[in-house]
Amino acid sequence: MIHDEGSGEEVKQCPSSSAPIVVWMQRSEIYVENVRNVVLRVKHPSKFGENVQGIPNSSGELVDVQWNSIMNLRPTIVELTDSRNPLRQLTGVLRTIGEDEQKDFLSRLKLLSLDTTDVDVEDLLFILRRLQLLAAFSFSDVRFAKKDWELLLTEFKRLNIRAMDMSRDVLDNVVDKLDVELLKLSGGPGIKIEDLKKCAATFVTVRTLIAQELDYSYDKDAEELINCIESKFPRLKTLVWDWSIVDPAVSVDDHSKAIIAELAKLYRKLDLQCLAIIAYTPCNDTKYASGELARFLSEAELPSVQLFRFASKGLSKGQDNFTVITAGSDLNTRSKIHSIYVEGRTSAPDLRYLVQLLDDNTPPFTSATVVEFGGFDGKDVRSAYEARKPQDTIEI
Repeated sequence: MIHDEGSGEEVKQCPSSSAPIVVWMQRSEIYVENVRNVVLRVKHPSKFGENVQGIPNSSGELVDVQWNSIMNLRPTIVELTDSRNPLRQLTGVLRTIGEDEQKDFLSRLKLLSLDTTDVDVEDLLFILRRLQLLAAFSFSDVRFAKKDWELLLTEFKRLNIRAMDMSRDVLDNVVDKLDVELLKLSGGPGIKIEDLKKCAATFVTVRTLIAQELDYSYDKDAEELINCIESKFPRLKTLVWDWSIVDPAVSVDDHSKAIIAELAKLYRKLDLQCLAIIAYTPCNDTKYASGELARFLSEAELPSVQLFRFASKGLSKGQDNFTVITAGSDLNTRSKIHSIYVEGRTSAPDLRYLVQLLDDNTPPFTSATVVEFGGFDGKDVRSAYEARKPQDTIEI
């Protein structure tokens, strides 16, 4: 055993080739050693097989693997989720091997995601400092201090991060110092529109903005956000607008008409190439209202307005509960949005799928399999996993 002075924890030495490690693995006919595109989720084993909403996936099971199989994963995506996160155990063991081996293990990593997790910034920096290809960073409900963000920023700048999903105001501290091309505003808790208005920076490199959720303060937040987009993102070309920023339920009223008019005006002022609206439409009234939104855009003479409906995952196809409206001259981007939202059956895609909106050469980071690591004590891992309460399942 070695002692980690940063946490006071005992960290195991590098596991021997004979000591199996218990992981959760998505069922696949491909051996773990040969998978070329892997999502590695580091989480407490009581959360194995679950997405970040806590909904489990039935298509996986606990598997015994050897340490060399873990090292051969070379994940494309690493997701750090939930409290009691065992990242410290993983980095503790990685510190006992050579730096070349560390870098080889992380040599394919392109997306790093943190969600509602309590990882230590030093463990995160250990990972970042061994990366070369990282293109995207996502975070939600993490509570790093300003000094932590300053440390992370050094690595983000070195890696030239191209896409970021952010849920807290790090605009003046982080984003303004990066050349981010795709920015997603999401919840957990979300950015206050006042913070965006007070931000001193102008984000001239952002060409794609996904406005999914705010930390709401005022009834006029939607209108204020549109005004901010015009002034803060002057070179924007693609805007994906979640209608829940306006109202959870789509309706045809003066407020909706005013928002559509402002979005059409923004489209022309910034010379956008693609505008997409995502709306929750679970009933006939909201479906009708979304059709009216599409009609208003057509009457505003936006090019090639189209409307699509889909049923989110967990519902049978035909039980459509979301609507996507697209407009614009960029047929390629509109086709990607259709693929991400409609064919993917999701109203809130993560950066794994959204990165393809960066350019025509960046594919989505879709995975061949998912492997979840919960620590090196196989008995504890199995015990925590088997003590889970059964829940409904859904594809993740």
